[in-house]
Amino acid sequence: MSNTTITVNERTLASSEDIVEVFTSRERSVIKLLGLEYSSKEIALSLGIAEETVKKHRKNIIRKSGFSGKRALQRVVRYYLSS
Repeated sequence: MSNTTITVNERTLASSEDIVEVFTSRERSVIKLLGLEYSSKEIALSLGIAEETVKKHRKNIIRKSGFSGKRALQRVVRYYLSS
């Protein structure tokens, strides 16, 4: 397991088990598919949901992560997949 930590809403997370408590099951599915470099459209098709719903999940992931900036989502994905 990685020694990397992530802070989510002022709470430091040290493992992927901690992330399970923060992100919904669907958000975790989106994170995993983003890690496979799926586009929002591909994620929507894969999960059987609307592309706009995927975009909403992406926004929620960024919001919950506490990261900001263009690479916020990439940081969450990298952390989640490395844990």
